[in-house]
Order: sequence, then C-alpha cells, then structure tokens
Amino acid sequence: MLSYEHALDKLLAAARPVEEVRSLPLTAALGRVLAAPQRSTVAVPPLDNSGMDGYAVRLADVPAAGTSLPVSQRIPAGTVGTTLRPGTAARIFTGAPVPAGADAVVMQELCEHGEGGVVVNHVPRPGENIRRAGEDIAAGAEILPAGIRLRPQDIALAASAGLPELPVFRRVRVGVFFTGDELVQPGEPLPVRAPPQRRAWEPLHPPGLPRLPGSDAQATGRRHQPVKPVGRMQIHVRLRPGESAMADSAALGLRLEWMFYAVEGWPAAQEGHMRVAFR
Repeated sequence: MLSYEHALDKLLAAARPVEEVRSLPLTAALGRVLAAPQRSTVAVPPLDNSGMDGYAVRLADVPAAGTSLPVSQRIPAGTVGTTLRPGTAARIFTGAPVPAGADAVVMQELCEHGEGGVVVNHVPRPGENIRRAGEDIAAGAEILPAGIRLRPQDIALAASAGLPELPVFRRVRVGVFFTGDELVQPGEPLPVRAPPQRRAWEPLHPPGLPRLPGSDAQATGRRHQPVKPVGRMQIHVRLRPGESAMADSAALGLRLEWMFYAVEGWPAAQEGHMRVAFR
C-alpha cells in the first residue's frame, strides 16, 4: 500500500518549480512567494533621533545633577532643529532628529522645567536615549530572503525600507475535477437508476477554490464524460492501491502528462479506473 507521504515525495520529486516572476505592489503581494532577496533602499531610522520626550544636551554642559540651562529651541517629531548652541538645552520629543552638537537626551521625568530654562537632575551618559541612524536597518542591508511566503510583517518591513513593489513567483495553476458516473452537480436531480448518484462536493466549487493557498484554482467540472485525446492515443488506466499511472505509461513507452497515484484510503474499492490522455 502506497502511503500518503510516499506518494507526496514522488510527486514533489517530479514537480517542476514555477520560474515566471511578476512584480506586484505591496498591497497585492501578501501570501505570494518572494522571487529574489530584497535590500533596504534607506537607513532606518534615517537620522539620529530621540528615544524619549526630554531635553537634548551637551555632556560638557551638565557636569552635575541640578544644572540649569536655558532652552534654545523646541524640536517636535517631524521637524529638524538647528545646531545646539553651547550652554543650552533643546526641548525634544520622541522620534525627533537629535540636533547636531547634542551628546545625549535626558528624559523629561529627570528634569524640572522652569521659566526660560530647565533644571537637569541627572548626569547623562554619552548617547543616552539616542537612537542612531541605521540602528534598525542599514542602507543596503538584506531585509527579506528569496523563497519566503510574504506575511503581513514582511510587507510592513518592505514599506518601511522604501520598497514600492516586490518580485514574486507566478501562482501555481490548479485545476480540480470530479470523477465518477455517480456524481451530479449540486441542484441537479438525482435520477432513479443504478448505481445511485450523489452530489459533487460543494466546497471545492468557487468561491471556495481561491482559498487554496498559493494557487490560482479553477473548477473544471465533472470528468466522467468522454475525454478528448491530447494526441493520437488515449488509454484507459486501471489503478490498484499503491500503483501509479506513470508506471503503466513507462511500460508502453509513453510520456504521461499528468501523474496519478492510488494511495491509502482511495479508492474505497479494490481498484479505480481513469481515462488518461498521453502525448
């Protein structure tokens, strides 16, 4: 008896990977397989910026706790300040670029704002509360390796790195069809005849098919009608559990376009029959 795992290994060994690549905007790339590694076009963050709401200072201007400094400028996020004048502090907010000349940012909880100035009650360390340019992502660094299935966080990362679109492999095309003279489409009457008929499985019809991951799926309908030959030859193949149609075709010196395997649990009877077209 051919197990599911053994049949899957055989199918994967014979599979030909999709090579066609398409560039898609980020909004359409979710769930697709990335075709090439991606590098950041920018540094993240682009500038040294403050990690806290507080005051940007020079280390030389704060020799001891309790130092009072005049506030020379105010730098909210989204604006760029001027060079920090010696002997002054700059009011700064989280994410704002640190002004040139500043060595550290003292968080506001360690300061007392007074009229015209600020009292710094903490001696800062070099670079304290400063997030350096490129600390998260360096310009040119690889951010996404090839071959991954793109997740929401990958799309967000690409957007933060300045990438407007991503190269992805074309989706695998999948056709689903039903076999068996006993099947009819949902809604069709069940004729009173032998053998009894039943309806084809509803969830495999659209819109259920597009939910198959990583593929463009299409229902091709029932296939118990006569099969149109692909070439000049058409052969009726009989499969017992554990056998493959590929083996039968090899014995005939033919190349089988589709591969079929009978695995454990299918068919329920001792053997199955299918009409297969060869080229």
